[in-house]
Amino acid sequence: MGILSEAGRVLATSLDLNTVAERAADYFMRSLNTAGCAVSLLDDRGELLTLPEVTRQPLAGTADERGDLLKLPAVRRVIAEREGMLIRAVTTELGSSQASWMRRRGITSMLMLPLLSHGEVIGLVELWHRQTTRLFDDREARVARALAATIATALENARLHKQTEGRLVELAALNETSRALTQVLSLDDLYDLLPRQLERVLGVRSLTLALREPATGQLAVPLDVRDGRREP
Repeated sequence: MGILSEAGRVLATSLDLNTVAERAADYFMRSLNTAGCAVSLLDDRGELLTLPEVTRQPLAGTADERGDLLKLPAVRRVIAEREGMLIRAVTTELGSSQASWMRRRGITSMLMLPLLSHGEVIGLVELWHRQTTRLFDDREARVARALAATIATALENARLHKQTEGRLVELAALNETSRALTQVLSLDDLYDLLPRQLERVLGVRSLTLALREPATGQLAVPLDVRDGRREP
């Protein structure tokens, strides 16, 4: 219980998602005396966002070794079954790709855990050893599962905070745009203001505004902007 309480205190000091993930990985590594730890989060499309690893020494392999985590059998199983898994680099149960991936990175044994929030997988924790004589035991696995539950809550809170912050920024920008447009007194002013506001709020650099002429029914294009430049 002491470890869980301390983990809660450590993680509660920030709502920045990357900071929480890095502190969580560091706390995992120190609490279980592992060679390293990494935390990944699932995005809205179900893809893993790999966050910076925390290691005692750099792992072997290329910088993008973790880029295709979802292709690894162990990762797919942990996410699908929502259960942790102990893996050794010599294992053949999960096929050659998993063992090869671990050996390339100099990892001898690994514990993978799902991060669960309200019963849904929101991410993944990887803990690893690099010594052949060092394996995860049942006690460490139990502690790691308990820590994962505490850390999942902190990460979900940080993610919700980030989403809320983004929505508040968007709402403020839209309100500002609305106020600016209501103060426009002429169409020429509107055509000048609209591209600048849309680029600032939405990042839009190209737009076309077409108006229907009441008398003829034809479409007129009073505003045509391409890559930030208004066409004559």
